[in-house]
Amino acid sequence: MRPPTRTTPFALATAALATTLLAVGVTPAQAVDDTPPMPFCPPVSQSVGTHVQEKLYDPDAHPGHYVPSVAAGALPGGATLVDGQWFAEYQSPTPAVGSYDFTLRLTSDFGSFLDKTCHVDVVADLALTGVTTVDRIGGSDRYDVAAAISKTSVPGTRTLYVASGVDFPDALSASPVVAHNESRLLLTKPDELPESIFDEIHRVDPLTIVVLGGTSAVSTAVETRLKTLGALVVRIEGSDRYELSRNLIADSRFGAAASSKAYLATGRSFPDALSAASAAAHVGAPVLLADGQAPSLSSVETDLFTTRGVTRTMISGGPTAVSTGIEDSVRLSVTQVKRPTGGDRYATSAAVARDAFSVNSTSLPTTAYVATGQAFPDALTGTVLAAENGSPLYLVRKDCIPRDAAQHMADLKISKVVILGGPAAVSDDVAALTVCSE
Repeated sequence: MRPPTRTTPFALATAALATTLLAVGVTPAQAVDDTPPMPFCPPVSQSVGTHVQEKLYDPDAHPGHYVPSVAAGALPGGATLVDGQWFAEYQSPTPAVGSYDFTLRLTSDFGSFLDKTCHVDVVADLALTGVTTVDRIGGSDRYDVAAAISKTSVPGTRTLYVASGVDFPDALSASPVVAHNESRLLLTKPDELPESIFDEIHRVDPLTIVVLGGTSAVSTAVETRLKTLGALVVRIEGSDRYELSRNLIADSRFGAAASSKAYLATGRSFPDALSAASAAAHVGAPVLLADGQAPSLSSVETDLFTTRGVTRTMISGGPTAVSTGIEDSVRLSVTQVKRPTGGDRYATSAAVARDAFSVNSTSLPTTAYVATGQAFPDALTGTVLAAENGSPLYLVRKDCIPRDAAQHMADLKISKVVILGGPAAVSDDVAALTVCSE
């Protein structure tokens, strides 16, 4: 026979408190402060033809589910509020001209809410009037540009990474890793180390040189010449671009930072991965390359996320770049998934940058870097420099700055723009801060 259950005074008091709370419509969990964060207002000035995707609160500082709504007034025409379960966003595709006053509300799952009154002016014109300085880091070719970028860098270690400047896959995962390890990234021809790169490595005098890719990407002849510079030369490679990406991230000596965040991009093309690299380097996360057309992530890829303790994954690019099947498989192992994207490589670049560099951050960058969206080398090496300076990097057209990138620069109050590459890649029209008409 079981002995009678004894109820302690504490248990009785707890039960009585729960009964009282429920009687007044409050759950016991609500007795703990469940007040949501104060909503962030979207940028005050927006322009027709731009796409704004701005967080309504910082999910890192306020983990939880807060439902966004409009408590009074009306959003700009076409704008919506998105409940992402672990984040909330204001999204405004091509807003209509006018002045708008409204009150944003964030409501917790227990019903508590906070309101913020906001004002937005949507104008037809967009100009980067706040930019007072435009610099260019150029050279006669991609190798000269990489060397010139390295000369402006002040890394904290004497480790240097070398990747192919001819083909993009081997280096796309490198930028965040190089930035984390406070190192430099230089490019080489497959069978010949360019003199400008040799001279720069000699100037830097590294203790360790990490070669990325197999011998078809960086030949043994290049590796042999690197060894003449007196540094320890190690090589990280894989059977294909995807295994190399995983091996680089997981390398215990020269790999990625420990982080609960990760970016995912297709390894079939470079633009979205370049955009991811800049953002990932800023937040200290790696970029995993995957076959974007595959129906799902492979088991080794999901195992990498699990082993690293990844709880948040940002997918760079739309479903045509990274399939919905891959996104679904990510969601099986990662609790927080988001896909910042746009209609093309330039809009995606701006969307990914805006997600990483919120206009409501406590510390805003004053410098922005731009590079051509038609080739990978200048943006690849420039990403490391941008990360070192805590700045965003945008992909731009040859003759103009895409409107979404220009809008974000204006929202951040950028005062200095640094062009990566010569006029053949990014023309003097960009140096004149010409904004694309559409």
